[in-house]
Amino acid sequence: MSLTPQGSSVKVDTSPSAKLERVRGLSQKEFMERFVIPGKPAIIQDASSKWSALKKWEPAFWKQQYGTRTTVIDGKSYTLNEVVDLALKSNAEHPAPYYRNIRLRDEYPELMADISPYPEVCGPNWFHSAAFYPIRNKVVGGGGHYELFIGGEGRSFPFLHYDAPGAHTFIHQIIGYKKFILFAPEDGQYLYPAQGKSFSVSRIKDLDNITNPEFPLYRNATRYEDQAGPGETLFMPSGWWHTAKMLSFSISLGIDATNESNWGKVTDYMSKRASFEKPLISIPYMAAIRTAGFAARIGAKF
Repeated sequence: MSLTPQGSSVKVDTSPSAKLERVRGLSQKEFMERFVIPGKPAIIQDASSKWSALKKWEPAFWKQQYGTRTTVIDGKSYTLNEVVDLALKSNAEHPAPYYRNIRLRDEYPELMADISPYPEVCGPNWFHSAAFYPIRNKVVGGGGHYELFIGGEGRSFPFLHYDAPGAHTFIHQIIGYKKFILFAPEDGQYLYPAQGKSFSVSRIKDLDNITNPEFPLYRNATRYEDQAGPGETLFMPSGWWHTAKMLSFSISLGIDATNESNWGKVTDYMSKRASFEKPLISIPYMAAIRTAGFAARIGAKF
């Protein structure tokens, strides 16, 4: 079946927004030097090329294998049959519920083999080290989890944000097409971050319908916009603000990563969140995280 948006071809983005560089065939070292260390986003065209999920995770697979499984989205219960069917019928006027941020290893552990091997350019990932594993679920945002997203055309991620816990993010597009909108960390001052523990979420609800009297500084921000299709991976360095919109039925998988290049930003993020959410235990909490990071650094290549 065709999963391209509104017909047999992908919608062409004609907006004036800045585009991302598209790359393939890079070694881990080359990708680190060109994109990770400079903090530059990119579309990687071959990171997940060996994954069986690219052919296996079609809508029929989810309906046949997990159709009777139930889930709750925005307070309403659905079966996976309903989730997939609604996503296939979704459009901008009537967007389907968004099955998102589902931890694959917890909910579908048998599917981990379908996303193997871990892409070389996405490493090293200290969150996946033995040192971090015992405390990963206690880290703000659960850094390092493989998060599944299933949605339909016209559905958007509900808010503009940058990812917890301040990590690099790799969004692997498996089925269908998704549009991403990004802003550099230094433009955060123009994006009206919320106060308190929601400091990584923008108060701007609709980027395509902004009134200057309400958010006058937004015009100073540079908007990057691009799309990813099956087998492509969006790399977003630490602190990049972003949101996404499905251009068709879409399945994607997100992975957060940390290593020497962004560990300072990760600990800064977690320390700030801890000051709001865990003020009484923030010192031992951060001590445990920094100890795990130190141990992971010792065992890593970078």
